[in-house]
Amino acid sequence: MKLRITVLALLITTTTLACQVAAPSDDRGANESAASRGGDAKAPSSGAKGDPGATTAAGGFAPSNFSKPSFAGLGEVRFKKDECEIDNDTEKGPDLSDCLAFDDEVAWRGAIEKQVDGSEVMVFHARAFTVQAGSVVHVHSTLPIAFLAEGDVRIDGTIALNDSLEAASGGGFGPESGRGGPGGGTGGASNNADGAGGGSHCGKGGTGGGSRPGVGGAVYGSPEVRPLVGGSAGGGKSGGRGGGAIQISAGGSIAIGVSGAVNAPGDGGELLFEGGGGSGGAILLEAGEITIAGVVAANGGAGNFESSSSWTAQSGQASASPAIGPGPMAGNGSAGTNLHGKDGSLDAAQLRAGGAGGGAGRIRFNSRSGSVTLSSSAVVSPSLDTGCATQGKIASSPSSPSSPSSPE
Repeated sequence: MKLRITVLALLITTTTLACQVAAPSDDRGANESAASRGGDAKAPSSGAKGDPGATTAAGGFAPSNFSKPSFAGLGEVRFKKDECEIDNDTEKGPDLSDCLAFDDEVAWRGAIEKQVDGSEVMVFHARAFTVQAGSVVHVHSTLPIAFLAEGDVRIDGTIALNDSLEAASGGGFGPESGRGGPGGGTGGASNNADGAGGGSHCGKGGTGGGSRPGVGGAVYGSPEVRPLVGGSAGGGKSGGRGGGAIQISAGGSIAIGVSGAVNAPGDGGELLFEGGGGSGGAILLEAGEITIAGVVAANGGAGNFESSSSWTAQSGQASASPAIGPGPMAGNGSAGTNLHGKDGSLDAAQLRAGGAGGGAGRIRFNSRSGSVTLSSSAVVSPSLDTGCATQGKIASSPSSPSSPSSPE
């Protein structure tokens, strides 16, 4: 069960406290406590103004997809300035210990929790989360991931939810998972003359090139990102994996700085059988206040085509620019206001067809005002003026998700 998330330089204002891990709720093995690591747990911070433990919105705030947790005895998490791994498949269950800047001074809790639909998510709780500049956090699990903070979250680096060529990240679906997920593309009728379709999520995957091409899958999910679910794979045995899914819920605020990014891209299709690009994943951010100066992106990956110059199709970009395929017959991935993957086409002279691009994922912002604050440098892709990136108000109690919908 491997998921890979890369966090480059995540900065959140925090204080360091003693490390404590609670046992997961589904009997997957007990986590270590602070005492077992030689660190004494410290009392939680008081919640004074400027303190990351303050509960600006937490008193009446119910996070989406989960019950409101208890933060008693927890502290603030600061990620170290180095590469590290968060792994669910350990004897301790969900584990942050490899990523902590001060292993004996941070109090947190990790568990596998069920969403309303019964699907599982790897969830971490703390008073606040700080991932420092220079950190690169890899998360190994096939499950989506969630961070629930009582106080504030600040992001000045990059969280990438699909950087594994070996396994889907953060609950994104790979081509080996049945049809590649609920929106998985299909393969072409022949290996080279018919390209594969792109993966779908909120946006539709494109149709591959050729006379009997693969097609994009069905759109799925809700604008509220309830439940939390990742993107789907492109068609073909070498289709790109879907982007992962992440939820960050904070009782205080979430701020993404000008150098910060949260990226849930679909992978580019691979060369074998002219694979289609995977669809973008899902990003749910909710807090009393949300401010963005950096990038929040869930774009589709490009389709593949054998080219004399390159065989590598780009994964979804951390920008409003589309992922590009390696040749003119490959379809680009979604980006910005272009929600659907581009179709592949046929090179009649070589009788080779390109795979199609993957469709857009889903982005949701929930805040007290119902509106996120964007600076002039901010990039949200898919764009906020589309149905794939939406805004709403934080809830005092959970509500039912909307039916799956497709933007125009």
